[in-house]
Amino acid sequence: MPERPRVEDLITLAEAAHIGGYAGQHSLSQAARRGSLKAVQRGRLWLTTRDWLEEYIARRPGNAPHEAQRRARQRERGYGEGEQR
Repeated sequence: MPERPRVEDLITLAEAAHIGGYAGQHSLSQAARRGSLKAVQRGRLWLTTRDWLEEYIARRPGNAPHEAQRRARQRERGYGEGEQR
């Protein structure tokens, strides 16, 4: 079981998919069920944190740590909705 996150840090997998640049939340849902993405389940809803999402992305084959850092910088700047700079 992953460490207990603060409630205010939790995001839905739909939000995580948007942040991480995924087309949908299906692959993240599978990863949460497998345990490769740290997440907690509340009823039928899976929740994760930005930190856990970044850890998951960094561990994925073909995703170097600098790629996860680039995505984080884009999010901080407000990019990510199809806009690249």
